[in-house]
Amino acid sequence: MTKEFQESLSLFKDKISDCIKSNKSISITTHNDCDGLTSGSIITKALIREGAKCTIRTSKEFSKNVIQSLKTDSRDFHIITDLGGGFGKDLDQTLGDDWIILDHHQISDEEKENQNIINSWKYGINGGLEICAGGMAYYAATALNEKNSDLSEIAVVSALGDRQDKGENKSFTGKNFDIANTAKELGLVEIDLDLLLVGRETRPIAEALAFTSQPFIEGLTWNKESCLSLLKSSGIELKEEGRWRVPSELDDDEKKSLGRNYSKFLTRKKYFRINV
Repeated sequence: MTKEFQESLSLFKDKISDCIKSNKSISITTHNDCDGLTSGSIITKALIREGAKCTIRTSKEFSKNVIQSLKTDSRDFHIITDLGGGFGKDLDQTLGDDWIILDHHQISDEEKENQNIINSWKYGINGGLEICAGGMAYYAATALNEKNSDLSEIAVVSALGDRQDKGENKSFTGKNFDIANTAKELGLVEIDLDLLLVGRETRPIAEALAFTSQPFIEGLTWNKESCLSLLKSSGIELKEEGRWRVPSELDDDEKKSLGRNYSKFLTRKKYFRINV
């Protein structure tokens, strides 16, 4: 972690500590997608643990109208996650120094000079691949209290939701890799190589195969009958005691058998998966 990043996190900690000591109320405004919901949740959880008075709301987008609503809000301090890029001047003019942004979207050089904007690109971290808003919120939370490292599992969900698993075998890189390792060391997630299927814990195996569309597999994706045929030819029992089995119940031998037949449709056989 760079010195500049550490200094920004220290500033965040000081601002929040001042709010708590002064009995000021805090609002969290976050994006209404996976990364926004998880990053907002991380910050909210961390604030509650510190005894802060806070509320959270979601927004589809950020605009001057949202800023005006923050001005008329009864809260004293405002945290914005996964939103706010390009609105630094407007926030300064409307809210003074009573706000801070935690984000990962690219911003202008001018905004990088604003101390209230804690954005990954300011610190040489690729916000498109190496960290998302959930990761930035996680580092802010651990700056408040190291015990918040248990929120790393939520940051993992953020990165997956933002499809930042772009490393080899669908792995994480950069700060996401570090966060996932922390979650693993704490026993919160498992990281291993496996077939990457939709509905691994919930869908019947044939449906999981058919509904897995990334990557799109010609002849299998959206073709349940073809998937049923593939599974039968692989010698896989689809039901157990009258109940449809799900992918997580496949044993190693069944996975190998499925992999051999599945590989006829693929150029690669191995995928990366994280169990939360």
